[in-house]
Amino acid sequence: MSTSIVVLKTGEKIITDLQEAFDGDSEQKKGICLIMRQPYELSLVPSEDDSELDLKIEYSKWCPYAIDTEFKIPYDAVISIASPDPTLAEAYENKIKIRQMLRDEKIF
Repeated sequence: MSTSIVVLKTGEKIITDLQEAFDGDSEQKKGICLIMRQPYELSLVPSEDDSELDLKIEYSKWCPYAIDTEFKIPYDAVISIASPDPTLAEAYENKIKIRQMLRDEKIF
C-alpha cells in the first residue's frame, strides 16, 4: 500500500492508497490519471477537552454516496501529494483493515 496525502484543488485533504494509471506496459508508457483507493477526507477538530491547542484528526469517507472504493482523478485536480506522518499512516491502514474485515464478515 502506498499511503499518501493528496490535497485537491477543492481544498479537500485526502488520505489514500495512491497509484497511477498508465496507457500501456511499454517503457514509453504515459500516465493517464491517479487512482485513489479507499480515500478518506481528513479534517482537524478540537479535542474533547476543548483546548484550542489540542486538535485531533477526523476521518470521513470521501464520496460517501458511492459504493466504489477506487476513484480515478485527473492530474490537474491535485495541488500536492505528500507522505503522511507514520502514526497517521498506521491509523489509516488499521482503519482500512478493520473495514475490510467487517465487510468480509458482512457486518458492514
